[in-house]
Amino acid sequence: MEFYPLRVFLTVANERSFSRAAEKLSRTQPEISLAVQRLEADFGEKLIDRSGKDLLLTDAGRVVIDFARRFENLQAELDNALAELRDNAAG
Repeated sequence: MEFYPLRVFLTVANERSFSRAAEKLSRTQPEISLAVQRLEADFGEKLIDRSGKDLLLTDAGRVVIDFARRFENLQAELDNALAELRDNAAG
């Protein structure tokens, strides 16, 4: 699995909007919707309840968002560790 669809999903959930997520990620709204649909297909679960006015996460969506946040934190830790390694090697 690639991290990008999780990042898209995380952004949609944080922004509570497909269009705002698209702006934030410099993508089109259809690209964002497609990424979330593909993620839902990969998991075989609906992650977002689209039936109402407000964007709500399903139970599966809440589980996935928790893991997406963990992946994002791990990515930041990895980036920091590599930056520290490069700094130590240069100094």
